[in-house]
Amino acid sequence: MNTVPVSKIKIESKLAVIRESLTELEQLSKIEEGEFLSDKRNFALAEHYLRRALEAVYNIAGISFRAFLWRQGNGLLLIRVWFFY
Repeated sequence: MNTVPVSKIKIESKLAVIRESLTELEQLSKIEEGEFLSDKRNFALAEHYLRRALEAVYNIAGISFRAFLWRQGNGLLLIRVWFFY
């Protein structure tokens, strides 16, 4: 069985982005609804932090998926996934 190490540093950096984004979203959730809706920048900030968190989740999934393919011996498929990723 082939083994390829999953980059712990990459995963940890993505988890840090998720934590930071969730902290910011939590702060935004504490704003009263009327106040939140009165400033369109609040919506933009919420969208930004949600997008960052989701991108980090997808990146972690991609890292894990590539490592899984490598371990399964699907090198050619891994190259195709890596190229189009």
